[in-house]
Amino acid sequence: FGNVVPGYAVTLSLPAGVTQVGGEHAVSTDENGNAVFALISSTPGSYVIKAHAGPQVSTELTVTFASNMSGASLSLMPENSSLISNIPANGKDAAVLNVQLTNNTNGQKVQLITSSEGLSVPTNIVTDSTGHVSVPVTTVRAGEYTVTARVTDGSNSVESGSVKLTFVPDIASAELTMSVSKQQIVADSSESATVDIQLVDANNNTFTGDVNLTITPSTGASLTSSKLQLDAYGKASTQFTASKSGQYTIQAEHVQDGKRITASQNIDAVTDVKEAVL
Repeated sequence: FGNVVPGYAVTLSLPAGVTQVGGEHAVSTDENGNAVFALISSTPGSYVIKAHAGPQVSTELTVTFASNMSGASLSLMPENSSLISNIPANGKDAAVLNVQLTNNTNGQKVQLITSSEGLSVPTNIVTDSTGHVSVPVTTVRAGEYTVTARVTDGSNSVESGSVKLTFVPDIASAELTMSVSKQQIVADSSESATVDIQLVDANNNTFTGDVNLTITPSTGASLTSSKLQLDAYGKASTQFTASKSGQYTIQAEHVQDGKRITASQNIDAVTDVKEAVL
């Protein structure tokens, strides 16, 4: 009927991480039917609490504790400074970044801010009892990324310095492809076939660098250029001509980090019947 009940014992169901000041104990309602509890936590976060008064159970109440960022500092450092560049962009090889919060807050959520999309980071980054957490960062998109850490208590936020990471195409999954505009040409030293090559990894990241071409047999045919420079799309092209009829094999080769990647195509050069003498 809405009547207040003074002097009634009330207790709380407290989740792990939240404690009652003075230890868990019942609090009696005052003349207005109110019971006041003081709660503390050393771990930031939201907690669900219920009150019990005899057989009665209250509705749930969510209490949020925020860490005090006033005067705190945040650092972000690579676990290994030699492993922040030339990281294969394969989604498996990671750069490990160490976050350190000086107020030693356990359970503080950390946000990683990146200069561009594409980096994969854990969804829940939380500090341990020393204010530390290690974060593995991966990507399947080659490029340069700048990463900064941030924490906030709702009123104040603290940001770390930035770490620059460089991910490169994955040589372990590199594939060199070659195509020719014609499978057959006239062996007149005039008609030509365009030879196109491209070098990408399994995630379609493009490579730069040189590709060397050879022809077998080595006489009777030629290329405009036998050493090609890959462009920003991992592509290059040259022209093939022949002065002697026969089948020729063009082989492309790229060598990087001790790995040899090849591709080949056959072209037939046929006799120029226009110049034939009977």
